[in-house]
Amino acid sequence: MLARRCPIWHTPARVGEFLEGKDSYHIDSPRVNGYYDVFRSTSLDSVYNLKDSDKALLTTWLIEQRSDGVTIPEFGTWFNTLIHEQEAMSDEQRYDHLLYYMKRCCPDIGDHFQFRVDPAPVFNCPDWIRYVEMLAFSQSWKPTQIEYLIDFLVDEGFLKRHHGICPPRFCLSITRKGNDVLSLSARASD
Repeated sequence: MLARRCPIWHTPARVGEFLEGKDSYHIDSPRVNGYYDVFRSTSLDSVYNLKDSDKALLTTWLIEQRSDGVTIPEFGTWFNTLIHEQEAMSDEQRYDHLLYYMKRCCPDIGDHFQFRVDPAPVFNCPDWIRYVEMLAFSQSWKPTQIEYLIDFLVDEGFLKRHHGICPPRFCLSITRKGNDVLSLSARASD
């Protein structure tokens, strides 16, 4: 059995027993926003030793698979091909994905989105889960990237920063302008 770590990011995860019928391990990792299976024949060291930017591409692929209806995406020794076929998100896409994620967490107008940047990695800690899911959705891999994306969304008026409400956490809410942008993009995708 694998250690209780995500083979991609080496962060806390639930790792299920080896699935003989599928020849894979079943993993639940907040860092990739959910479940995935990795085939036993895959060199886990080669996955873990990927550049962080390639890990982010693999994470994006897993999230896209789930949004396309694949309940539990899986990958094997061919993961390098998969990464090279995946395009990096543009900055605009990263802003949009982060804003969409925040809206998913706080669907009501005026809800506050609270989190800590780079909290201690504890599997069931809501601060840590929210932070690593923000990384996953925005194709980011370090705290400064999340801070940059948030600063842009605040500067453009899509988010409002609330000071002193919940230190040492970040506390944000989606503005009317941010909700309008999300509504327009939802209508465009229908």
